[in-house]
Amino acid sequence: MKALIVAITGLAIGCLMASRVALTRTEPPASVVTVPHFFFLGTPVSVLAFSPDGATLAAYTWAPPVQLWDVATWTQRASLEGSGSTFPPVCYSPDGRTLAVCERGQGIALFNVATSHRVGLLALPDARVSSLISSAAFSRNGTTIIYVETRRPFSVFSSPYGLMWVGELDVATGQSLWREGPIEIEGKPWPLPQEKIPEESVKLSADGGLLAYVRRGVDRVELWDTTVRRSRATTEDLGFTPRFVFSPDARRMAVLGGVGIIVDTLNGKVLYRFPYQAELHAPIPPAAFSPDARLLAIGLPGGGVQLLDVAAGQMISAVRESNLVSQIFSSTTAVAFSPDGRTLAVGAHRGKIKLWEVARLIGTAPGG
Repeated sequence: MKALIVAITGLAIGCLMASRVALTRTEPPASVVTVPHFFFLGTPVSVLAFSPDGATLAAYTWAPPVQLWDVATWTQRASLEGSGSTFPPVCYSPDGRTLAVCERGQGIALFNVATSHRVGLLALPDARVSSLISSAAFSRNGTTIIYVETRRPFSVFSSPYGLMWVGELDVATGQSLWREGPIEIEGKPWPLPQEKIPEESVKLSADGGLLAYVRRGVDRVELWDTTVRRSRATTEDLGFTPRFVFSPDARRMAVLGGVGIIVDTLNGKVLYRFPYQAELHAPIPPAAFSPDARLLAIGLPGGGVQLLDVAAGQMISAVRESNLVSQIFSSTTAVAFSPDGRTLAVGAHRGKIKLWEVARLIGTAPGG
């Protein structure tokens, strides 16, 4: 009994220590910060998003709330209370004044970035407890939000597919402008019947104008134009269920799975394939294009990041965690470029975020 009390006490102390912000500065090219969390071993940073001016970084672990960080001082500015679900998509309005955070079974919460106050909630039409917004984006003028809602069909056992609806909400009034679906989409079985559809199954471009998804029973990516609400193109058979990443201008799309693929989104043609480092039977790593679409950052198993020269189709850099323990317990879980393309934020397990200077990463030899 005494041993049990000691163990519980130690765990509680560990949780309290883990919940504190441990801010450290390392030698270039990286700065490191630990996001507050309340688990002994920490939780993965599942979402990273820079504001349009690059001054604020929104970060989210598996446990709410979404946290806002001042990039210049690397200090926490605010926590957006009552925000998020398990993996909440977040997106900034084009003017950077509003942050949209998707909430499970409710809709899209709107926060004022300057004050960190919640200023509204855009409710989903016919929302259910199992409704999850898997992707969302402000329109170019910031007056509407395009969203993708997914649900698991009710089943005693976990279903390998999901249902998808696509719609658009007016930010000022909350009115639903249109909504289409359901469409059966591909998904991987999860332990719980109503758990989320893996995010690699659906993805909106930054301005919400283009949607990529995989229909149930096929291994081809369908590109759907949300402005005219019809299919634009379909890729060839890929042979796997991928993760999608759009370039900022949505002219290119990276498809990650068994191999890396760069796709022309105008016609769905595969431009080229490229190998990247991945761990067998591990989740597909996160990825992000640089603002000029010249670089593609892909997470590395065991922590770190690898960079692809998009024009040349070649890997030009790979940086791993130097600590063996970090390599075992700290895989990369989120990546995001700053708007000026000079900084790359890399999130990992244990609530850690690294800021890398992109210029120095480019000068790092592959495998270094």
